Amino acid sequence: MAYNHLTSSSGARRKGTQTFELRKLFDEGITAKSIYEPLECCLFDDDAAVVSEKMKRLDFDICGTKQNDTSRIEGYVNREQLISGSCSQYISPITTLDLVAESTPLMKVLGILKGKPHVFVLCENEDIGIISRADLQKMPVRILLFSLVSLFEMHLSDLIRKFYRDDSWKQELSNSRLEDAEGVLKKRIESNEELDLLSCIQLCDKKTLVLASEDIRKHFDFKDKRTAKRMLVKVEKIRNTLAHSQELASGMSWEEIIKVFVEIEEMLSRSDRLLQEEMICSHDQD
Repeated sequence: MAYNHLTSSSGARRKGTQTFELRKLFDEGITAKSIYEPLECCLFDDDAAVVSEKMKRLDFDICGTKQNDTSRIEGYVNREQLISGSCSQYISPITTLDLVAESTPLMKVLGILKGKPHVFVLCENEDIGIISRADLQKMPVRILLFSLVSLFEMHLSDLIRKFYRDDSWKQELSNSRLEDAEGVLKKRIESNEELDLLSCIQLCDKKTLVLASEDIRKHFDFKDKRTAKRMLVKVEKIRNTLAHSQELASGMSWEEIIKVFVEIEEMLSRSDRLLQEEMICSHDQD
């Protein structure tokens, strides 16, 4: 018998299978502090062309600005704008809308970076750091994203068990896909792993089963089959990119990637809520 995340004798979801538990873990443990970089600085009176060349050499787009070496950062300059004269001619202020605390959860940072290429981080010592989209390649972010995808896959498996009674899901997959799953199951049985055949299918197979089930699509509030397919194709692509340690923004824009994960979290929250309500009703009836 495969491990079932949906039921327990108490009528509650098993620990570690709900989105809010994962979110709490990351909200408290992996924050903006985990990935921000110190903000490189120049002085108000520095030559703009010289600073621009230095930023180009260091591959920086943004540079902090301050009056002297001992003063605090008061603004920033953008490399593309630096042409001639002094840096003071090109300074943009750092406003509260541009700042997050270093304790800000990574998922919130992701939401902010969906609409802008960078965000400044206010550190405990009142220094200023910066997070750009390039920092989203770092391991803490990849761990967060892969965990969300894995939890999403777990929900898909549970819902396939729920809505496809008596292994009727097998009818929706080709013989070759079933044979592949059976091969995986055989190897895992030899390793004394307690699994069933459904536990051995791939994400692409789950995508097929979701698209064939109106009940599952409604569960995740997909508008139609086309919307569901578009979303699941993106999830599958990102999942494979993460699993093979490839560059995240290869073939998809950062805006698309961030949007996908915001939507995944929303779908998981909806799924958690519906499943919990259902289990409470079932438990009350018992």
